[in-house]
Amino acid sequence: MRRVLDPTDDLVFFSDRELVMRYPTDPSAWLRAACEVAARDLTRAEWDRYLPGRPYAATCTDVD
Repeated sequence: MRRVLDPTDDLVFFSDRELVMRYPTDPSAWLRAACEVAARDLTRAEWDRYLPGRPYAATCTDVD
C-alpha cells in the first residue's frame, strides 16, 4: 500500500554513518528558511527574471 505524504510530514533520511537528515514537505517551511537566509524581499529585477509575467508581491516581509 502506498502512503500519500501529508504537508505536515517530513522526509527523513538515514545513512550508514549515523547521519540523519530531516526535510520538511510543507512549502511554507522552505519559504521561511529561504527568507531567513535572504533577509529581504526579491528586487523588481529579480522578480522579473525569475517570475516573469506575474504581478510583483512581497516575498519575505509578509512571512510570519
